Amino acid sequence: MVAHYTVGGLGIRSDLVLPSLPATAPEDVRILVSDGHPAPRLRAPLRQGSNWQIGRGEWMIAEGGGCLYLDGGHTLTLWGPTAQARAHIGGFVRHAAFSAIFLHHDRVPLHAAALALGGGAILLLGQSGAGKSTLAAAFGRIGADLIADDLCAPLTVGGCVSVHPVFLANRLLPDAAQALGLEGVPSPDGKLELPPRPGLAPGPVPVRALILLAGRDPGPGRVELLAPAQVLPRLVPYVPTLRVAAELTGRADTLARLGTLAQVVPAFAVHPPDRIAALPGHAASLARMAGLA
Repeated sequence: MVAHYTVGGLGIRSDLVLPSLPATAPEDVRILVSDGHPAPRLRAPLRQGSNWQIGRGEWMIAEGGGCLYLDGGHTLTLWGPTAQARAHIGGFVRHAAFSAIFLHHDRVPLHAAALALGGGAILLLGQSGAGKSTLAAAFGRIGADLIADDLCAPLTVGGCVSVHPVFLANRLLPDAAQALGLEGVPSPDGKLELPPRPGLAPGPVPVRALILLAGRDPGPGRVELLAPAQVLPRLVPYVPTLRVAAELTGRADTLARLGTLAQVVPAFAVHPPDRIAALPGHAASLARMAGLA
């Protein structure tokens, strides 16, 4: 069944079910599922790693007997000879494939959550296990909407930075959800999936603050405002496709666009309180610092 979505402001026509908003934009990308032969192949590979290859305008991941092939940023083919192979490689669509897609469409793919509150957006960045999902859920307790769970796509136009909703469902460990008074749908991995609020708008939201998680605090939490020169080096590790961006898209301005984000959006190094029940109050304080209370 083909469905239409809006992901990061792009119109997506997809054979896959995506946790995204219904389409409001013209079609920019087609996602196909195929079990036919032959399997997709790059026309002219330029670089490769253990499970990936890129060419000029082409990108591919092959794993578990299946592959994802992106051609020109407009057609993504999910191929596998069996349902099991297609299910396995499909796990790379939401992060790896859309990171490459966003690069082709003038967006900087950023490994971050995005929350909309008070007419602006806050981006949460942190390594796996840093508490990004839990803090995002705490923002939800003070009225924020999660508009990107693990990958967002800031768009810089004329020195202004905005984000559109990407993938919406947040997933929490049951004890964290219980501490925050939240309920969700159990997932096979034991986490709870928290559904988004109905009626979210797909339009752009101006980015008002970057929050870089820097370890938890045993007390009430600590916050440090970062100088712009400190921000860019801290953002670079969160751009998953930066090292191949120029070869993939033929453009060399991805780092410059990331630099604009570092220059124009206030950034904070944040040590959230270790006690989960204290996180909503900490989130409210961060929202006030961003001018979004």
